Amino acid sequence: MDVWRVSLSLGELAALCIKAGRGAGLPWGLAEELGWAVRWLAKRGLPAADGVVTLLGTDHGESALSTGLALSERSTGPSGVRLQSVRAPLMMVPFLARTVAPGCTLSVQVAETRFLIGANETSLEAPLPALAPVSVSQADEDVPARSHLTRAPTLDPKTRASLEAFARQTYAPPNERSRLLGAGAGLADND
Repeated sequence: MDVWRVSLSLGELAALCIKAGRGAGLPWGLAEELGWAVRWLAKRGLPAADGVVTLLGTDHGESALSTGLALSERSTGPSGVRLQSVRAPLMMVPFLARTVAPGCTLSVQVAETRFLIGANETSLEAPLPALAPVSVSQADEDVPARSHLTRAPTLDPKTRASLEAFARQTYAPPNERSRLLGAGAGLADND
């Protein structure tokens, strides 16, 4: 039932995903890029948090995060690229959008799903598979205009629990020394 879904602001969702990325072992720079991508996707109503859980939860295939970043930094652009097996391909979309010049459009095929990416916009509405081949090419059509998110993104409890489990890996374990230095309630917990 949807009543148990939790609403977060875009900033809260991005911060949780950054912390989850750090907990999964991503360097700070990649974790920050992950947070930016999550905000971009969530603002467009796409299941960004699910993509993060998929991205961080498995080692199969090429990482959509590092692949998306690499493609966004190519001087020739991402058109004409074919990748055999990308993990969490949804997470590539914001980085591909970064590369599109105004008035241009990319056509992206992920498994059986084809969608368009324009400068700062996408026609993607359906979820993408967790692991799939991806091909990117130039398109002669425009991306249909869509309204951006008007309500806070929601997380189902399982997705939030997964992100928080990754995030907990960044916490220092409690010990007597940290308590003596003032962490927590100290040695005398009088609550």
